[in-house]
Amino acid sequence: MRASPSFRVFAALSYLLILLLAAASPVFSDSLIDGAQAAGGCSTAGSPVWDGNVANATLEYTNWEEDYWGEDNEESNQGNGGGRVGEEYVSSSSTVNRVSPLTEGFHLSKVVANGTSAGIRINLTTGYTYTFCITSSAHNSSNSVAVDVYLMTGTDWRWYETSYSYAKNGWTEEFDMSDVPPEWRGGFYWRPYRDVHAYEDLEEITFSTSLDHLEYRTEEYYYGSNMLVYDEFYLIIDGWDNGRDSDAVDPDVDIDVDITIMVEERVMVPSWTVTLVCMGVMITLLAVPLIIHKKYHAVGLEEVGTEPMPALNTAHESAEKDYSVLE
Repeated sequence: MRASPSFRVFAALSYLLILLLAAASPVFSDSLIDGAQAAGGCSTAGSPVWDGNVANATLEYTNWEEDYWGEDNEESNQGNGGGRVGEEYVSSSSTVNRVSPLTEGFHLSKVVANGTSAGIRINLTTGYTYTFCITSSAHNSSNSVAVDVYLMTGTDWRWYETSYSYAKNGWTEEFDMSDVPPEWRGGFYWRPYRDVHAYEDLEEITFSTSLDHLEYRTEEYYYGSNMLVYDEFYLIIDGWDNGRDSDAVDPDVDIDVDITIMVEERVMVPSWTVTLVCMGVMITLLAVPLIIHKKYHAVGLEEVGTEPMPALNTAHESAEKDYSVLE
């Protein structure tokens, strides 16, 4: 049985579609596509627009009793057990409501005070690839210092603030989640974005990310009612022992940090194309056996013209022949 030309074209397109789907799967993409690398040596000519496309995000603590009563009160507190009475965290983060979507890169420098956390709030959006480059060193020194860098959403930032406050007030044990599996901590503890954007105990950090869709969170609107809003992102440089098993130890020094963010446009394939391709493959896998079955059973049913077969003359025809010409 010979396949018709149309069937061979259909089969070739089906095999090509299957190969393309296999090449796009995570199993093959990891080996075919290298990880994102920072281009141009992590440099950009842009500058941040504070409270425009970037906002400050800093957590620090202060001892208001020491500021009010002086060092004598600190000595008396140490005599009473050295607790953190009167010590509370202060957030000097920007209070601007929202920053504009980040579409241009920039470079900035910050000083992370010992025992604090400093970073920036940015609004990542779809259609761009963001490359982050962070380097750290001891303040006013050339000595390198390892830091922890986290990229997280605004929802996790609020939990991060709570964790910092508890740690600085000596309530770490009451907020200890070390025995809880990471997949069960959602809603009770902060996590890096996608559970992977945590870069800990490093001196130079470079990573890239992009959004397939915007992130959302609920925000209190009016008398207990909530509304759905776009979530922003926080790039945090951690200068304290946040309790994670893999984080850097307390540096005991102020840290100079250089942050460079490069932004590149990217072509984004709509998410519904995955569903379309999967449906096409399934339909193809179902259609091929049916087409072969139909072609097989159609053989022999086509009408073919008949032709008489040549045969020997019969005895009756031989008797009727005239042999007189031979005499």
